[in-house]
Amino acid sequence: VDEWAENKQICEKLHKKSQRKYLHDFLNLMCTMRYLPPYEDWCIIDDEFVPLVYNGGNRDEYEIYWNREDVPSDAVLNITKRAVVPTEEDEHIVSKLVFEDETTGEKYTEYIEPLVSHLRFPLAHCVAGMPEIDMYKFHGVMFRGWIIPPPPNTRPKRKLYFDAGASAWMQGAGGPSLDYFVKIWGRSEHQFDAIYAFEMETSEKKFMKSVPDEYLDITNYQQCAVSSTAEENSEEHPFLPLFIKNKYHTGDYVLFKIDIDSPKIENGNIEYILNDPNPKIDELFWEHHISGNYLMEEWGASGDLDQMSLRQSYDYFLRLRQKGIRAHSWV
Repeated sequence: VDEWAENKQICEKLHKKSQRKYLHDFLNLMCTMRYLPPYEDWCIIDDEFVPLVYNGGNRDEYEIYWNREDVPSDAVLNITKRAVVPTEEDEHIVSKLVFEDETTGEKYTEYIEPLVSHLRFPLAHCVAGMPEIDMYKFHGVMFRGWIIPPPPNTRPKRKLYFDAGASAWMQGAGGPSLDYFVKIWGRSEHQFDAIYAFEMETSEKKFMKSVPDEYLDITNYQQCAVSSTAEENSEEHPFLPLFIKNKYHTGDYVLFKIDIDSPKIENGNIEYILNDPNPKIDELFWEHHISGNYLMEEWGASGDLDQMSLRQSYDYFLRLRQKGIRAHSWV
């Protein structure tokens, strides 16, 4: 990873024949809607924000588009959206976590997207010919269609979702998170029982006005700056790993997303989780803003970023996964 990043070779490596096979298999796995024969090689990877059109029949290059007009005009789409559920047959293109039930001793496997490329959609900024006009310019780095949720019917008790950096239900600097998780997790039959959102700038009145009526009863919002350490924890500035523990009941499923564009606060939360022997978090989403990710110029001046290499960022996510947390790089 150090070599690829230093020599700016990530895109070059992804276009090699040996890597194309794996990436095409992965893109096919992620298809959520497929066109009917004779165009069944075409599909849509729908992340509920910037859906991607993909022609899986062309294995010699990456034929992907942001506009459905590029699909053959007589193609008919099956509009039923399917959940992405990898199996053992997909182990060559996904990562896996093996868990053990402490009461029965039974082991079970869950799959998750691999840590690859620049920890975003693997082909973001790597496919020549994708339009760079303003309408599509940031679609690749905002696209979430490469993220794999937990499998259906695996979280029987309460499901809690905590979001640090949620300014509105349908809006966000990198696209909405609340709407994304409710819809994408819903495809896998995971409906949240409670949602806790935090953001510094948006008033409670403005935020709650953005929440759809059907989610008002389960949504809680606090306008605040969250804390970076347990020592700073207070009602006015909660330290979210502790806040989560206070809300947690035995057997709950917890999803925690943190993206507040403050490396100090984000890293303080992540380091605490890594050092906590029992953090009570099942799923974690984090946009790690680092200076060593050369493909992410959207982040701005390197002085405002965490001074880390791409490999060090990989290591953070790997360590979180080794703790049993389904850790994902966020956008």
